[in-house]
Amino acid sequence: MFTLAQSSINFRSTSSYAPGKREAGANRSGACVQDDNGLVALLPENNLAATTEAYPSIYAYFPSTSAQYAEFALYEEGSNDLVYGILFKVTGRSSLVRVEMPNTATFTPLQIGHKYYWYLSLICNVSDRSNDITVQGNFSRVDVSEELIQKLSSTPPQNYPSVYAEAGLWPETVASLLELNQDNRGNPKIQQDFSDLLRSVGLTSVADRVLLP
Repeated sequence: MFTLAQSSINFRSTSSYAPGKREAGANRSGACVQDDNGLVALLPENNLAATTEAYPSIYAYFPSTSAQYAEFALYEEGSNDLVYGILFKVTGRSSLVRVEMPNTATFTPLQIGHKYYWYLSLICNVSDRSNDITVQGNFSRVDVSEELIQKLSSTPPQNYPSVYAEAGLWPETVASLLELNQDNRGNPKIQQDFSDLLRSVGLTSVADRVLLP
């Protein structure tokens, strides 16, 4: 068991703003969600997840729900053509959900310098999609800087989340915390860092609800 740095993780987001909606309350009928919170996309306040990854993941807080399915759809900015879409089952329990971009021949990886937007929806009624609970966010793929490469090469893995957070790379920050948690079960500092990360981007309503798997 290693000891993590004592300072909490504060995310440094880019100044760019992207349209979107990272928090969605209960549907109008109130019949789909049994939770104080609705669906919440775990994103910086500007709704933009900058990343160096060709196949990034998105992360969301799913509330307790009677919905059985959720849908994810990814588009490139300036186009209505679907880049990737998936319909998947949900457990019904409040949880952290990760949607990964597939590293397959049928999926064109995100391109450096391009922006993408996506929708994530809880399908409350498969016969009436107007009751979906939906959040929207954005990806911006950037090149890996030489500074980042040097920092990572001289930093132990347990401090990668802080390096990624300082660089403003959201998917990498969250993914590195998940990896640390997988390798170091029972270390409360990792969960605390994750909660602090969510607070640093204004997601205080779910900061203590989203538990690392």
